[in-house]
Amino acid sequence: MFKKLLISLILVTLINHVFAQNIGNSIEFNAEISLKYFPSTNHLSGKVYGAEVIYHKVPSSLLQRKLNIISQDWVLRFNTLRSLKINENINQFGDSYALLYGLNFSVLKTKYINLNFSPAFGLGYTNKTIYTNENRIMGSHVNMYSRAALKTEISITSTTKLLTGINFLHISNAATRVPNMGFNQSSISFGISKELKNNQAKPSKESLTTFPDSTLNKHELELGLNIGRRGAYKSSKGLYRNGLYLGYNYRFNYFLALSLGFDAVYYHKVYHPDNNLGTYQSYASSLDRWRLGTAIGPSIRIGKFEVEPKYGYYLYFNSLKPMHTYWTVNSDYHLNKKLALQAKMYVHKAEADFLGLGFVYKLTP
Repeated sequence: MFKKLLISLILVTLINHVFAQNIGNSIEFNAEISLKYFPSTNHLSGKVYGAEVIYHKVPSSLLQRKLNIISQDWVLRFNTLRSLKINENINQFGDSYALLYGLNFSVLKTKYINLNFSPAFGLGYTNKTIYTNENRIMGSHVNMYSRAALKTEISITSTTKLLTGINFLHISNAATRVPNMGFNQSSISFGISKELKNNQAKPSKESLTTFPDSTLNKHELELGLNIGRRGAYKSSKGLYRNGLYLGYNYRFNYFLALSLGFDAVYYHKVYHPDNNLGTYQSYASSLDRWRLGTAIGPSIRIGKFEVEPKYGYYLYFNSLKPMHTYWTVNSDYHLNKKLALQAKMYVHKAEADFLGLGFVYKLTP
């Protein structure tokens, strides 16, 4: 009852916010059905059905439009997983509810049909986990959701469009509780979108080669600090880590920079064979307190948000299993020109290590 009330409240608030706008925004409704689950070693079968309500907010910045950003999206998502089978056992997952934020990019635009790419990220709730139903895919009720959609649009009126799409969904708790194999599916969707107002907001007069915020520097030096935890096997206890980052950004323009730096991770508890279940951390299992790597990747900033995916190589990691490379991706929310809140994910191969929460501070004057 509480979940239904919460979802209804979110939906009413979203719709109220949508109709209060006056800048050409739109609302989309779509339904989807699963196509395939991966990897095949998860032994999943059956069908998953879902639906989304999406509020598309058009950008007012000319800079965002030059990057082919059609809209910023708020996505309210529902999936029923009750028909999903694992090893032929049904109803091991229950239902799933999520709220996501994303961007909608134009890939191809013609007179009759448009092709868009829409990535979105957020948090959600799933009824059943390994601790309630032994499904081994879901390690916790609260999970991170990543959804990418490639959609075609066909206009049927000046304000209404029909949509079809291929979607990819990933649900995982970032290893905060394990085992957590994560849920991955592809699906096909069908929907309709309706523009709410015709009077578009005029884009601001900005140039992609200049900085709207004059306080941004072409050369940036930054320091980051976070704390996170990886779950211990079938336990509510966690194995804590601290992440430390020192990096440099070369900013091409307001939106895009090249970012490179050093990642150091401190283990509060290292692997010990006498306590295998309590200290084993899969690819991230370490025999020493510290590991050190260097990583490089793009930095993309939109408003107060900044995203930095990086690929790294270990300079030192005394790991239980041979591990020489890693991935990181961090999302920053800038409080001012110096300080930002940060959520940073560390990954080995395709497996989440841990999610660190902290801050990043610009050392550049």
